[in-house]
Amino acid sequence: MSTSAQSSNRSRRIVLGSSSPRRKGFVEQLFPRDEILIEAPADDRERDLTPLTERSEIEAGVLEIAAAKATQVASQLGEQPYDALITADTAVVVPFGENRWHVLGKPEPDRFPQQVRGWFRELLLGRSHQVLTGVCVCTGAGEIQSQIVATDVEFSEADEQELEWYLATGESLGKAGGYAIQGLGSCFVRQLRGSLSNVVGLPLRETRELVENLTAGR
Repeated sequence: MSTSAQSSNRSRRIVLGSSSPRRKGFVEQLFPRDEILIEAPADDRERDLTPLTERSEIEAGVLEIAAAKATQVASQLGEQPYDALITADTAVVVPFGENRWHVLGKPEPDRFPQQVRGWFRELLLGRSHQVLTGVCVCTGAGEIQSQIVATDVEFSEADEQELEWYLATGESLGKAGGYAIQGLGSCFVRQLRGSLSNVVGLPLRETRELVENLTAGR
């Protein structure tokens, strides 16, 4: 068998730089499981984007966080070979004023009911917001491609009883924007335009395209 034929038959090594079970599940849908390695960043601290209001700055910040995760995971991998390393970051943003956006991060564990209650009452219920995910894919050779994907989400109105029921489930903890669309948070969604998987945390189509663009012929 020729060297080129051997190369074309070689299994790829796809690394997911995340501890998220949802992102892991999506990557396992996209690629064969025997090609996937999970290597979460050892340091999960991230830049706080909530002070930002300019759309371009927010998008740059989301991509910066995804790229920082890739750098950290690549360092952790050391000399281990890989064909593609996938990292991502997701932010929920709500429009206000003229060309301004309010970033909703993950609620603080010690006061999440009050915080999320305020977000729902003042910013989410009966209104539209966007979910932005920045996906970064890099190769062991140092090639890198990244993309921002946006999904429009519109929430319906809800009464106090429904909101308090949701807060009592605890689902808001650890979730950007204080809700999980793949869980009970879907009860509030009236309309969605764009990628559903993007709202969950990883846009399937765009992630696959980035990986295929960088690994074609490997």
